[in-house]
Amino acid sequence: MDATKLLIADHNRVKGLFARFKKASESEDVTAAGLLVSQIMEELRVHTTIEEEIFYPAAHEMSSELADAIDEGVEEHHVVKVLLGEIEDLEPGTTSGTPR
Repeated sequence: MDATKLLIADHNRVKGLFARFKKASESEDVTAAGLLVSQIMEELRVHTTIEEEIFYPAAHEMSSELADAIDEGVEEHHVVKVLLGEIEDLEPGTTSGTPR
């Protein structure tokens, strides 16, 4: 499998997990939602690490246009990491941002 297909598969896997989380949340299944949050967070951590450590450095040198897109991706990853940290501090079943 080439790197692009792997990254697309990662994106699709996380989208699927978010869809499952939405269903669990709508049905107020706190246990399932909590497990899905853990899976989503782990998938996002692995995905961002692969992109930042392997894919981005290799692709950054290909063109200035691609380098600009990659730089934007790095900034988006920073936002993801900040949000993941905030999510970790939430109590399962809350919606108001109540820390543990």
